[in-house]
Amino acid sequence: MSFFKNKSTIAIPTFVFLLFVYHANKTVIEEGDAIANTTLPIALLKYGSLSFTPETSPRSFSWIVAGQDIEKPFITTVHSWDEILEGKTYREWQNMGHVKLRKPAYYITWSEKRQVYVNTYGPVSGLTLLPLSALLYFVDRNIGEKEELLLSAAKLHASALVAISAIFIFLIAARFVSTGQALLITFSYALGTCVWSISSQNIWQQTVNLFFIVIGIYFLIKVEKHSAFGALSGLMFGAAMACRMTSLLLLVSVFVYLCIYHRRSAVYFALTSALFPACIAWYNYYFFDSPFTFGQSVVGKELALEKTGIEDVWQTPLWYGALGQLISPSRGLFVFSPFLAFSLWGIFRIWCRPIASLGAANKEAADSPAHSRTPAEPAQSERAAPDESDRGGRRLSMEQAAGVASDDRRIASHRIDTNYRVFRPLTVGAIAIACMQFKWFDWWGGWTYGYRPLVDLVPLLMIFMIPVISVVVRNKLLLSIYSVTLAWSVFVQALGAMSYDKAGWNERLAYTVVLPGWDRRILFDQDEAMRLVQEHGGEYVGTYGCNMDYQFCRHRLWSITDNQIWYYITHYSEARKKRVAPGWDQLSIFTSTLQKTSSGNANKAMK
Repeated sequence: MSFFKNKSTIAIPTFVFLLFVYHANKTVIEEGDAIANTTLPIALLKYGSLSFTPETSPRSFSWIVAGQDIEKPFITTVHSWDEILEGKTYREWQNMGHVKLRKPAYYITWSEKRQVYVNTYGPVSGLTLLPLSALLYFVDRNIGEKEELLLSAAKLHASALVAISAIFIFLIAARFVSTGQALLITFSYALGTCVWSISSQNIWQQTVNLFFIVIGIYFLIKVEKHSAFGALSGLMFGAAMACRMTSLLLLVSVFVYLCIYHRRSAVYFALTSALFPACIAWYNYYFFDSPFTFGQSVVGKELALEKTGIEDVWQTPLWYGALGQLISPSRGLFVFSPFLAFSLWGIFRIWCRPIASLGAANKEAADSPAHSRTPAEPAQSERAAPDESDRGGRRLSMEQAAGVASDDRRIASHRIDTNYRVFRPLTVGAIAIACMQFKWFDWWGGWTYGYRPLVDLVPLLMIFMIPVISVVVRNKLLLSIYSVTLAWSVFVQALGAMSYDKAGWNERLAYTVVLPGWDRRILFDQDEAMRLVQEHGGEYVGTYGCNMDYQFCRHRLWSITDNQIWYYITHYSEARKKRVAPGWDQLSIFTSTLQKTSSGNANKAMK
């Protein structure tokens, strides 16, 4: 069909459809890691700064507050100085000396050199939100104090980035496989992975990073046509590195590949890939007095000490982190998106099939006796079937015809393998990044849904599926396995997108009992806890939030009965109610319209 031949006629509706799906949950999610990214553009627009202070960004700090009863202070978050507490604003309580700074949130870190706080995760992710934030700030100057509105803007931006990345996945895949197979890969990526349940819902580092990586790969595969595409690829990979330093491993792998096979492109790649990292080096020097000091490395040691009792951020045994991030019931890549296991086969095909250059393959075709023909002979596509072929007036036997067909397949295979060679540096970079994530002290990624630490590798895993997808769709057994695992993956991602409420499973309410001859037991069912106390003559201690960041609760990551997916299946309605409604109606342009409408209706009623 001509519709499917024009890639733009597929890309645009796909983008719109995915944007609709990503907003179908009609809610937004607040996550600590993304808060500084959403507020950074407002700080830049309002104060002309890339930093935060307690006065300008109170919600990024923890406060000790005492209201009317100064003897009973409590710890809280101040979302706005105009927020009301016991009849007075927090600003008024602060002027009275009842509000004291406790400590900054983990997502901002102190700059001793500038005496300000800056985004722990760097400025890049937040700066990508600047154009949309500027538009909204022009409409409503108080947007920084409207948390739901900020979250809605962040979600719109994040969902657009993920949808665009899906389009580029499609364009990449369509260069190697049929349009239908490319669409299968695209929708598997967009709906069957945590880019739906997590990346599309807020502006994390990973959201922006995967966007740059996919576009960088798109230009990388075009360097065969023109070496200048190496410059565009380098620019994107450099932006990815500036966003998330782990992407340096991917950048280096691609650069080495270009140095071997496309040296002119390697020069362009090197020049442009240094632009964004150079800006980040200056940013680090400006705030931390060293181009190689990152906010995340500073805070990482503090968090590692808090969560594990050890400052070393690379303390997790490689095998343990790998098992946790791949098969843990509440964080495993192959638990939340099991169809991605086909990517491992794709990696094998990328490396283990014979590689030959197109020139060598064409030369082999020209020199092959089975393919030699005089200029007067028709092209192979114009010949009759093999058993009726005529070469130079000679009738080919069945054996000779079979040899011709075999040579055709072998040469075609060489051509395909040459194209897949471009994926090899991506596999090296992906494995290196995965190993870094496996070694990181909190391999589970803190409070999240699924495998967020690995989510920016998902586009690479989908690309690694390209060499095997045609085999999968032609084999009934493989296609059945793929379909079942993909269906499960889509269900799990939809579940997370609709119901993940941040604290629900991550800090699940636990009931503690002490039984004779036992240590303390943690249960998540109150009736069961009371029954055990009655049956064994134990003691019911009480309830608390079993935060999986705490060492004594971290065993939950491996629990089958207390896994995250089952929790949100059984607590769907409860968790759904805890999600936040979008805040677009908080824009002043809408509130003023509503006020005018209500006052007009009131005047009519009085008349």
